[in-house]
Amino acid sequence: MIDPVKLVELYDAEFAAPRLGRENAANLRALAGMLDADPAMTDRRWRAYALATARTEAGRDFAIRAERGPHEYFEKYEPDTPIGERLGNTEPGDGYRYRGRGYVQITGRTNYRQFSALLEIDLLSDPDQALVAEVAYRILSAGMTKGRFTGRSLAQYIDGKSCDYRGARKIINGLDRADQIAADAVRFERILDGCEGPSVPIAI
Repeated sequence: MIDPVKLVELYDAEFAAPRLGRENAANLRALAGMLDADPAMTDRRWRAYALATARTEAGRDFAIRAERGPHEYFEKYEPDTPIGERLGNTEPGDGYRYRGRGYVQITGRTNYRQFSALLEIDLLSDPDQALVAEVAYRILSAGMTKGRFTGRSLAQYIDGKSCDYRGARKIINGLDRADQIAADAVRFERILDGCEGPSVPIAI
């Protein structure tokens, strides 16, 4: 079990500045608590990588948020654009309607439809449900452990004695910011080493 007090203390020591503060510390503890309770996330390195990913995708305050910007910014995701077509957007306004949300920023009608079916929640009609902590976490977990983001899963990169934190970025978004997330995962692994019990690697 993760010690929530020790978690924040070690995070502030590992990442130096700025310190988390009360609200951001609560956000980190909430995410760590869901990871701790998730039977699919029993490998410490998987949890470390998930925390590192959320720190980049959601932000260093660990808040669950929607992708930000004026409506004009999301025109690049409209159905008549190459990106919008790839994301499965079909209706005018889909670019903004299905913008990135959550700990891992799911984007586009296809992703919202997929996770609607998987979680049995109507994210197509109400995409803001992806901002609810439990829903955002279930998306993160399924995407990472079951390969629901890109068809690749954590077990392909982190299993037994093998640990490729850089390559694991391919489960979400190619190698975009892969080096930074990999470095952060190493730091989170040290943090978790200091605030929870022995790691139990997943047997595949």
